[in-house]
Formats: sequence, C-alpha cells, structure tokens
Amino acid sequence: MKVSFSTISCPEATLSQIAAMGEQGGFAGVELRSFGVAGSTIASEPFLTDAAKLRRIMTNAGLSVTCIATGLAFDRAIDPALGRTFLDTEQAVRGAKHAIELAAQIECPLVRVFGFELLPTESRKNGITRILEQFNKALDACDRMGVKLVLENGGSFCTAEQLCEFMDAADNVLLGAAYSVAVGQQAGDDVQTAIRTLGKRLLTIKVRDLADGVQVRLGEGTVQNYQAIHAARSIGFAGPVVYELDRVWDPSGIERDQVQGWLNHASQTMHRWVSGAVREVPHAHAMA
Repeated sequence: MKVSFSTISCPEATLSQIAAMGEQGGFAGVELRSFGVAGSTIASEPFLTDAAKLRRIMTNAGLSVTCIATGLAFDRAIDPALGRTFLDTEQAVRGAKHAIELAAQIECPLVRVFGFELLPTESRKNGITRILEQFNKALDACDRMGVKLVLENGGSFCTAEQLCEFMDAADNVLLGAAYSVAVGQQAGDDVQTAIRTLGKRLLTIKVRDLADGVQVRLGEGTVQNYQAIHAARSIGFAGPVVYELDRVWDPSGIERDQVQGWLNHASQTMHRWVSGAVREVPHAHAMA
C-alpha cells in the first residue's frame, strides 16, 4: 500500500510546501484536491501550475501524485419544463475531462468524483441510469487518456454495496471505488466486510479519525481505520491509503503550525498498519 495524504490538510501551502511536508512526513504519495481550472480555494490547486513543473516538484520530493480529487458530482436533474437547452447539464463532464487531461499530463492514475443524491421521486435504478448518462461521457474521456475514475462513497452511495450497485450499472473497467472509512462506517458498513465486498474494484482508501464528531489524531478516535487496512491487506490491496486531515471544511481548531506534527503521526501510524506491525487495535475505543 502507498501511504499518502491529501492537500486539504494545509490549504495555505503551495505545491512546493506540500511536497516538503510530504517528504518530511515520510509519505510516498499525495492526493491533490482540485476545485477546477479556475480554482483558488487552496494554494496548491494543481490547475494553477504548469504540469511539467508540478510533476518535477513532486518527483524531487520522492512523492507520486496518487489522485486528483475533484468535488464533481453527476446528479444534476433536468427540469422537464426547461429542457436540456436551458440547463448546463454537462458542467461536471467538462470538469471531469479537464481533470482527466491534467492527470494524464502529470502521470497521475486516478481522478476522484462523486455520484451523489438520487431524487426522492425516482427509483434507485432510474436514478443511477440518469446519473450514468453524464457519467459515461467522463468515462469515455478516461479511455482516451489512460486514466481511471474513482467514485467515492457519499450521498446516495455511502456504503460499499451502494458503490458496487453503481459500478455494476456502469460496467466499465475504467471505474473503481474510493472508500472513505468514516463515511462508510457512519452509514452502517462493517468496514472489513465493505473492503472485501469492493475487492479488486477498490482503488484507494481514505482514512481520517474522529471522536464525538471532532477530528483527532489517526488511531485515537472511533473510526475503524485499522480494521479497514487490515482487511485490505488480507485481499492484497496495493493502492494508496490517503490520510485526510480536513482543514478546508472542518478546521477543528488545528493551526497551520500543528499540521506537520499531525501528518508525521499519521504517516507513522499508517506505516505500522500497512506493514502488519500492529497485531491488534491500538486503542480499545476504536472498536466502538
């Protein structure tokens, strides 16, 4: 497994600073959060740097870009009263194509997207068919660029079974799963069963830790990250495990000068877990 971290941990940091943080923390990979071609939410927005320079910055720090993580979702419904002509129904498709092109340029294998919410008036089957109408256009772009999409659990697709339901309907080898352990656990997943359910379609695992809804250091909360990684080892998973310290939407009072310490701790913990050096859950309450 490739121990990685997300750039949402430090939205103030430039790509060069992110690379230095990853190198100091002993990470092997970095997931670049992107808000699109005009994005300015975080200083490390990958679209704001020349692709060759971006690749060089990360390579010099010994990091590979494991994924471009977008917030794109394909669930925008068409108002029958307006029709397609008056609604920009392909905004997500265009955004995905831009991200896929950038991923190919920087030799990044994955682009993260979401399915998100089904309408209360439609069946799951009809809702998935509606979403796939646009989603498949992004998959077509992947086929041309040698990049895969990963669908992360969220919205109407929070559990491993729901991710599989969507992937079964898509029936495309260029689509895999990004499984957020915290989201799946909150939705009722037994995370070890979830990992095994996803099997070979699991392309990346997202880990963060919480206690009473507040971010805590990895391994000190109630999210069953260790159990998920243990299950991933049992099925031979070799992809990225991405630590998410969220300071974009959930600051939790974690200051900029504390981030490196949190990252270092997470990296050390993840390295122990993925190597199998830990034989039991390090904190008993993590089983809650």
